[in-house]
Amino acid sequence: MDVKCNEDWMGALPVCLSTMPLANLAIPGSHDSFSYWVDEKSPVGPDQATSIKRLAKISLVKKLMKKWSVTQNLTFKEQLESGIRYFDLRVSSKPDEAEIEIYFIHGLYGIKVWDGLTEINTFLTNHSTEVVLLDFNHFYAMEHEHHLYLVNMLQEVFGSKLCIADCVENITLQYLWEKKYQESSSDTQLGENAETRCYGCQHHYIRLCGTGRFCRNSYWTKLSATQK
Repeated sequence: MDVKCNEDWMGALPVCLSTMPLANLAIPGSHDSFSYWVDEKSPVGPDQATSIKRLAKISLVKKLMKKWSVTQNLTFKEQLESGIRYFDLRVSSKPDEAEIEIYFIHGLYGIKVWDGLTEINTFLTNHSTEVVLLDFNHFYAMEHEHHLYLVNMLQEVFGSKLCIADCVENITLQYLWEKKYQESSSDTQLGENAETRCYGCQHHYIRLCGTGRFCRNSYWTKLSATQK
């Protein structure tokens, strides 16, 4: 089956659905969306218990970890082309790494967040009617500077595609398609001393959510490709 037949499914929806609030639509998504590849040679992530980290010193343990860490077999691009529009994202720094960098993580470290976001942005640029929800819901080994780095990265990668959504429950696809540039911004605290800034313009969605020390609440912004 040609999965690319689903790459513009939102733009092909009838008016009765494109004018319905997104909260009432069934949006296909993937679990641990980034985990189509993990680095078997990387350290065990801070999302794992101390006992797992100790066991990982045994040579075969990481090979076993890889089997359950990898939960997807399609890249971001391939998932998007097959119709996936919700992404479950978990990120972490590498505590022993000198430079500030963040990676996707599920037991073992995956690709850099930057690489995944740029892949998604390329798709959005070529498919202006498609809406994507990025759910950053777990943060590990991330200090204040890592959160700022992530927010700055989102701004740099998506640029004018990134904007605030005050009430996501009432937003429709039709509204997003018709909406022009909307210069809005909001500053929200991500827990203790961690700040995120979300700047605005057009369609699609990003969700910054926290379950740990640095992000106790959910924050929604919308994200989209510029209409041509």
